[in-house]
This record gives sequence, C-alpha cells and structure tokens, in this order.
Amino acid sequence: MSNEVNPYQSPEAPASPIQLQGLTVLMQMYLRQASPWLRFMGILGFIGVGFYIFGSIIATVLASSHGSTWANSSYYKLFSSSAGVVLGLFCGLIIFFPSLYSYRFGARIRSYLKEGNDEDLELALKNNKSFWKFCGIYSIICIITIILALVFVIGIAVFR
Repeated sequence: MSNEVNPYQSPEAPASPIQLQGLTVLMQMYLRQASPWLRFMGILGFIGVGFYIFGSIIATVLASSHGSTWANSSYYKLFSSSAGVVLGLFCGLIIFFPSLYSYRFGARIRSYLKEGNDEDLELALKNNKSFWKFCGIYSIICIITIILALVFVIGIAVFR
C-alpha cells in the first residue's frame, strides 16, 4: 500500500534547480546582436552624465558672474548658488546607474559569447535585473511626484 500513487497529492518540485544545457544558436545570435547596442547605450549614458555635471558647473559659473544678462531671472537665483551643481549631480546620478547596468550587461554578454563562462551569463542577467529594477523604482517615484504635483496645483487653484 505504501507504493500506491495518490492522484490527489500535489506535485513535488525537485530539490535542486533545473540546469540549462546551453543557448541555442538563435539565442546566441540575438545576444551577439544586442551586446554592442547595450554597451553603446551605456557609453552614451556616461557621456550624458558628463554633460550634466559639466553643464551645471558652467551654468553656475556663468550665473555667478556679475555681468550676466539674465541676472534677474529665476535661473540666476538657482544656478548662482551651489544648488545648480547639486541639481546637475543629481540628474547625472539618475542617468549613471542605468547606464552602468546597461554597459555591464552588454559587456558580460560579449564575454560570455567569447568564453562560454556561465558566471559571465549570470552577471549579465544580474545587471539586466538591476537595470529594470532601477527603471521600475524610478518610474514609481516619477508617478508619485506627478500625482503630488497635481494635488498641489489643484489645491492651490481651489483654495486661492
């Protein structure tokens, strides 16, 4: 009686995860085609970070010069202090992490396809996960910020 199979028993998962045998030729081709673009987008992101930092420093220097033609504007008030540099660094930081994850993902895929080391594939997928996690958290923050801004603007319009 102990050898009988109970048809109502829930299935049991194997104790160890299933090991993949490898990637098909088509999968490798898609990864090979995506890798340079991932690295390219990462490099463009790093260049964007540099532009944000450089631009915020230049704007701060120009705003703090006494002969500025826009000295009465709100931009002057923002960038004449260190707030402009902090804003530029913050925007650069937002771009830095997804650029880093994208570049690392592409570089690890490239390394995996050349050497066949499973650790490279694992690290590539880890960076892909980190990229999308960052994008998701950033999107949630943006949605919350937009909702709060709308509530604030509607509140000002109603109670004015």
